[in-house]
Amino acid sequence: MTVSELTSVNDAWRAIEAAVPRWPVETVRVEHASGRILAEAVAADRDQPPFDRVTMDGIAVASSALTAGR
Repeated sequence: MTVSELTSVNDAWRAIEAAVPRWPVETVRVEHASGRILAEAVAADRDQPPFDRVTMDGIAVASSALTAGR
């Protein structure tokens, strides 16, 4: 393959966009959203829950316990 045979990035994007189906946009309740495709990115306006959830950031395991199968 030579350089002249390569597809440009712009041509590749146009081909991809032409192949992707255009679905109608509709608003549905969350419980009915399973299996659907988002029309735009979704972002939370704050952390949920609004506090740190983790009380421990790791664990320690004795290697002897691993080898003994405990």
